Amino acid sequence: MMAHSLEEATGLAFRFVIGRTNDQSKMSQLRREVAEYDDFILLDIEEEYSKLPYKTLAFFKAANALFDSEFYVKADDDIYLRPDRLSLLLAKERPHSQTYLGCLKKGPVFTDPRLKWLVL
Repeated sequence: MMAHSLEEATGLAFRFVIGRTNDQSKMSQLRREVAEYDDFILLDIEEEYSKLPYKTLAFFKAANALFDSEFYVKADDDIYLRPDRLSLLLAKERPHSQTYLGCLKKGPVFTDPRLKWLVL
C-alpha cells in the first residue's frame, strides 16, 4: 500500500480518478482494482476525451463530498508530480482563503523552454 505511506509522509491523499465505460469487462477489471488498492475515485460519468471538463467538475464535487480538505488538487496523468514539493507549496501562508494554483490557459500552447509561467 504505497499510496497510504505516501499519504502519511506528505499529509496528502492521492486518488486515481476515472469514469465509467460501457465495456462491462473493463468495468469488472476496474472494480476489482478499486477493491484491491482503494486508491480510486470512480465517477458516474462516461470516460471520454470530449467529456474531460465534465469529468473535472465531477471530480471536484466527489472530492469535496469524500474528503474534508483545505485544498483539492487535480493533476493529469502526463505530468510529473512531486508530492514533497506540493505539500510544501500547499503549507505556505496565503493572503486569501480561496487560492487557485495552476495554469489557466486560453490560446496557443507555448512550447519554448525559455518561456516561464507566472506562478502566484
